[in-house]
Amino acid sequence: MEKQLQQGKSFKLSVNTKAYIIFIISLLFVFIFSYTAIDKLHHLEKFSRGISKIPYVGGMHVWIGWGVPLAELLISALLIIPRCNRLGLQLATGLMGIFTLYLGLMLAFAEKRLCHCGGVIESMQWEEHLLFNLIFILLGGWALYLNKNTKHKI
Repeated sequence: MEKQLQQGKSFKLSVNTKAYIIFIISLLFVFIFSYTAIDKLHHLEKFSRGISKIPYVGGMHVWIGWGVPLAELLISALLIIPRCNRLGLQLATGLMGIFTLYLGLMLAFAEKRLCHCGGVIESMQWEEHLLFNLIFILLGGWALYLNKNTKHKI
């Protein structure tokens, strides 16, 4: 590998290595989404009440309270099903992007910051949480890139 780098040759991952990386990233999303979804459903009333305090949400807090954890569980299921993995990665990365946008807007504009992510993630500092989400977005993008650039779709 060092010799390839010195000669300016590009470093190529094998199909098996790409599949392994995509699998690990998918498992990370499954773990994080399943964990937070179960926690949100377990504390549904608290989660829904907390969402109701977010400006512009209003009466939709019940729908969002059920919708977010169910979407996380659905995405987790898609990530587990091999032929649906790419769609699952797209949705997981997109949902993480929405969560990150929310965090960024809260950091930039909100005096009272409200986080209802569930579990230990809720206990993170805001900047840590933003970084955590950004890392997951990058991982999701990498997995999608690896999947796109593989002759045999994984």
